[in-house]
Amino acid sequence: MGALDSITGAIAQADILGIFGREQLDYGTVWGSLNPSPANPGVFAFKIFLNYDGNGDQFGGTSVSATSDNPDALSIFAAQRYDSALTVLVLNKTASAIADSPSAYPTSRPLEPRRCGSTAARTSPPSCASRPT
Repeated sequence: MGALDSITGAIAQADILGIFGREQLDYGTVWGSLNPSPANPGVFAFKIFLNYDGNGDQFGGTSVSATSDNPDALSIFAAQRYDSALTVLVLNKTASAIADSPSAYPTSRPLEPRRCGSTAARTSPPSCASRPT
């Protein structure tokens, strides 16, 4: 993936990392260098899966079926963590709001989304440092 120094490149990287997880890819690599600065949007794409809140919480390790009405515009990835928490990543790949009917299975309760921020007009990734109670 190129353009990891831009928010659009970071969204593309997060999308491909989600696809890798969903398809159970064993290994992947980033060709070239990745500036490890926390301000680099490409780093945030990896942080979403490996340490999304800065407290060591990670995206789940057991893939869960998640769907979108329009996967070209909206990607949805879901996985269950070791503690049974359902983690869901929703990527709006457009510059505008999207009406969709996302779903993730299995879940016995409604999803309770926590908005980290919008990609519209962003030049840096949003912060998701607060933990839900």
